[in-house]
Amino acid sequence: MSTGPLGRRERNKAEKQDRIFAAAAELFD
Repeated sequence: MSTGPLGRRERNKAEKQDRIFAAAAELFD
């Protein structure tokens, strides 16, 4: 895992996907 801006961007993307996945899980529960 890099500590540069790219790493931060990747983590941000992962967080966004995680939030979307959580929302979808609630919708399809």
